[in-house]
Amino acid sequence: MLDWLSRHDPHRVFIETPSESLTFGEIAAAVNERPVDGTEVLHPGLDIESMIDLLVVMAKGSAVIIGEVAEPRPVDPAGAASVIFTSGSTGGRKGVRLTRDNWEAAANASMEHLAHGPADTWLLALPLHHVAGLSILIRSAYSGGAVRLLPGFDP
Repeated sequence: MLDWLSRHDPHRVFIETPSESLTFGEIAAAVNERPVDGTEVLHPGLDIESMIDLLVVMAKGSAVIIGEVAEPRPVDPAGAASVIFTSGSTGGRKGVRLTRDNWEAAANASMEHLAHGPADTWLLALPLHHVAGLSILIRSAYSGGAVRLLPGFDP
């Protein structure tokens, strides 16, 4: 997945918040600097550090991504770039394994159907422990677009 970051203009803004901006080059450097051995369990918040953590683990290992609720039952992450847990609306939360190929296919489908690319910016206000939130980060890393991080809002 690291090639998703390094294939874009390193000076193009990738992640922006109301107070700072980071380029593809800066994020790629941050991903390169962090070691990962195997699988990591992440409890991502809606912040830049969590976004970098997710990109690092998906580039170099695999991530079991858990939200703010109690720990779900264990799942084997073998062969997965990520394991994301369902909401548990029909019983216990279940781990869904997603490979890099799954993420790439979803990013390609999104680019094809929504016609977005490097000139576009996605607003990210969804939790990163949900597929919808993490998809925004990954499709932007893949397409070369920017992510505008909104860590909260008052409707």
